[in-house]
Amino acid sequence: DDLLDPRAIPPALHRCRPKDVQARSGANCIAGLLADHFDRLGVTSDPAITARVAQLNRHVRKLTSTIDRITELSALRAGKIDLSYELVDLQDVLEDVVRDQAGDAVRSGARLHVLRATPVQGWWDRARVKQIVASLVENAIRYGDGAEIELATELRGMDAELVVRDDGPGIPVEQCEFLFERFEHVARSKTGGFGVGLCVVKLLSEAMGGTVRHESGTGGARFCVTLPRG
Repeated sequence: DDLLDPRAIPPALHRCRPKDVQARSGANCIAGLLADHFDRLGVTSDPAITARVAQLNRHVRKLTSTIDRITELSALRAGKIDLSYELVDLQDVLEDVVRDQAGDAVRSGARLHVLRATPVQGWWDRARVKQIVASLVENAIRYGDGAEIELATELRGMDAELVVRDDGPGIPVEQCEFLFERFEHVARSKTGGFGVGLCVVKLLSEAMGGTVRHESGTGGARFCVTLPRG
């Protein structure tokens, strides 16, 4: 257990200098250092410790992902964002996100489901649209308490709508107006968070001429992103 004591790791992280972070993402830098650290200790043959290491790596990836989002948030608020438009099929984006998030969903007990609909296409930055959907799904997995999560697309005239809905505990009415503010963490469960993802969703949607809203209903949470199709 001492080998996994967080106090044994920070000295290695000091080798991750700013110039290294510029050349590699923060997640890759820290994850790489952790892998080197445990490989040198020769602990990877123990199944129990291997599982602990894997869990630690997941936490590191999530933490560094949040750090990257905060950095990106600053760039978005300053209007420093490059968009690369192409013809995008939203159904394909939803299915990509479901594949990527399948592991986290299983670990949380959540069930991801893409509703089939008429294909919806438009001219957007595919990577940014995928980032929007992924952030909403991550939010539903984190706060949905193992509920079913539905993803859907709808055609609204000249606009397209992305919908991510969960059957979780929902969001307190008094907190709904703060959902998309930076660093506003909404207490849907005991799970912590930094209140960054939804703000990034809002800014990315607006950067492509769209909007995002939360709809209150009989339970759970329902987020709708509307984007002009071109």
